[in-house]
Amino acid sequence: MTAGAAYLARKRFHQLVDDLGAEECESLARRIWDRASAAGAEITAAPRAEPRTPAGEIAVARGALLVDRQRFIAIEQALDDLEMEHGSLGLTCEIRGPWPPYSFADAIEVS
Repeated sequence: MTAGAAYLARKRFHQLVDDLGAEECESLARRIWDRASAAGAEITAAPRAEPRTPAGEIAVARGALLVDRQRFIAIEQALDDLEMEHGSLGLTCEIRGPWPPYSFADAIEVS
């Protein structure tokens, strides 16, 4: 293989790996939202996650959930189960809140 052909083959290989990684992240994000929803959460905002966190980790999903207080433990358990199932990937699920109801209003951008 010539140097040019080897270079193009490496580029194609890296692109295929990136595409596969993106597909896996999308699939995992769908599983996260499905589990949260099945556990009783109402997904109010599920924006696409930034590709990397400030610490350089891959952010698969980020969003806001409305959870009835009685269902909170079920949501925590569902996310803990996902962490266990995908432990080899280093998946961690973080819950923040509670937040006041107005936090779930549509965002208004002011310039």
